[in-house]
Amino acid sequence: MVVYRWISGLRTLDPVADKDSLSAYAQRYQDVYPWADAAAIELWSRVGAAYIAQRAAQERLYKSFGLEKKHGRFAVLRALYFAPGHRLTQLEIGNDAKVTSTHVTYLIDSLEEDGLAVRSPHPSDRRMVNVELTPDGLELCLRLVPAMAEFIGEISAGLTPEEKVLLNQLLERLRRSADASNHGEG
Repeated sequence: MVVYRWISGLRTLDPVADKDSLSAYAQRYQDVYPWADAAAIELWSRVGAAYIAQRAAQERLYKSFGLEKKHGRFAVLRALYFAPGHRLTQLEIGNDAKVTSTHVTYLIDSLEEDGLAVRSPHPSDRRMVNVELTPDGLELCLRLVPAMAEFIGEISAGLTPEEKVLLNQLLERLRRSADASNHGEG
């Protein structure tokens, strides 16, 4: 069950138990601030609730493969799995997984501890380090990567192909708007 705690801290809403709670929450904003866009606030809330539900389901999948330790490990494993020779530099992994170099180091440390990946010197650049799947890491990826594709299909099975295309387009526009927002910056 997803429980979403609102920033106000005044109320905990359970979208599963109260299907209109997100609409009511958005309407309360507009009641207090007539200029507020209740539909936008509801959208924001639903995207957040969907993210929380998606993340919880994803964590359950990872846990079933023994990857419950650290978030982000799948992104590194997937990048290595799809790479030629199952090998990339740490920089390439960071770019593929969209994470900072510090976080890549942390994730690779974790995968090395579990025997799923190994570092080695880059053959032509001393400043670079290669990361490669171990046989155990490859065996895990042979099961996990297709399981993730199946999981994603199941999660979005309630949408038609056309709705998936439209939702992708709308979410991309929302992401670009968020990227372009300058609130909070100098």
